[in-house]
Amino acid sequence: MARIRTIKPEFWTDSMMVQFDVFTRLLYIGLWTAADDHGAIRDEPDRIAMEVMPREDIEMVKLNIDLLIASGRLSRMLNDDGTSYLIIDKWTDHQRVDKPSKSKIIREHSRKLAIPAESRRKVALKYGCTPGDKHEATCYFCGNPGSIYWPRLYSGKTGSWVAFSELELDHFEPESTGGKNSSENLVLSCRNCNRARCNKTAFDFVTAKLSANPRESSGEFMGGKEGKGREGNGKENPSLCAREISGDSDGENTGPDPGVVNSILDNRAPPAGGLGNFGKFVMAEGWKPETGFCRKAATWGVIISDFTPVELAEFVTYWQSEGKAFHQAQWEQKFAQSIKHVRNKKSGGTDGQKAPAAASGESRAVQTIKAAIAADRARNGIQPVGTDGGSVFGSLGDEEWIGTVLDMEDGSIET
Repeated sequence: MARIRTIKPEFWTDSMMVQFDVFTRLLYIGLWTAADDHGAIRDEPDRIAMEVMPREDIEMVKLNIDLLIASGRLSRMLNDDGTSYLIIDKWTDHQRVDKPSKSKIIREHSRKLAIPAESRRKVALKYGCTPGDKHEATCYFCGNPGSIYWPRLYSGKTGSWVAFSELELDHFEPESTGGKNSSENLVLSCRNCNRARCNKTAFDFVTAKLSANPRESSGEFMGGKEGKGREGNGKENPSLCAREISGDSDGENTGPDPGVVNSILDNRAPPAGGLGNFGKFVMAEGWKPETGFCRKAATWGVIISDFTPVELAEFVTYWQSEGKAFHQAQWEQKFAQSIKHVRNKKSGGTDGQKAPAAASGESRAVQTIKAAIAADRARNGIQPVGTDGGSVFGSLGDEEWIGTVLDMEDGSIET
């Protein structure tokens, strides 16, 4: 129920409020009438939009609510049961209630969802949003659409606050297991996924969701819909992904295939680098591989213990100028091959030996086997002769051997 509120004269000259545009300021005043006597409001943006700004765009109302949260004028409180509510910060500075009624919204056990403004800006940049821009984005886990809003101030200058609509900032590694509020550990998630996930890891959450509803992997869980092919006459066409998860041909459900779960996560926005776009993205400053890169590189045939900042900087700088777009996993594969190439070039080849040129007509498999044999001999102290020829004594030209030479002495060679 809306309430009568007062506006103090100093509100209009407040140093922070004057930075917002008229829409945001009017929405903020409207929230006072929707709040209870303690400044608490149910976290239901659609209902707030209908009560306070009924003729305005609902998405803009949602974005500006989050903008007020980012600027510290509102706080989002999370209850133990996963529900949330909004509370107007410094409520008593704005309103004086002589006989406040007991709040039916505020819970005793709740915590503030606070993400630093700097982390918000870094996440926006990671997802491709630039200052003064409104950018489309998707949920990391299900692909549902949303948007990022980085508005300009009323003066025309770029603001320092970033807002999100239909999406929330979620910790890729949960806070309960040591996850930080840094931009590298933050991804965008829709409210349903964020609340349902709780403290599960990203892998466990996707696995559980696919186990509960295997058909989600065929399209809806990926943020799309089932296709209708010509063969099915309008019926759904189950994808290969759905068949893999649902089990064998006899209908036995063997649970979600870890490879399928990984393929879903691999196609999401990377939590620790890149622009964070859904699917492919171009290389950008600040990109870096995800945790476990060296382990994954080993599965690609590149054995490395770590990489240096110089190697990463050279790789990012080169591909920035190329302007090509790849998935996160593809960028990591390219980075692994780049490290291998650069290190072999500096060392002159495997184990410090000159890399032999590829023999004409030999397949890659033959070349790989020969290289492995040469490496094995080198480890056992039998160094390859490289390009020195078949004789360890070198070529004699026009000279002839008199006989078997065990020790080179005068007269052993006849010209």
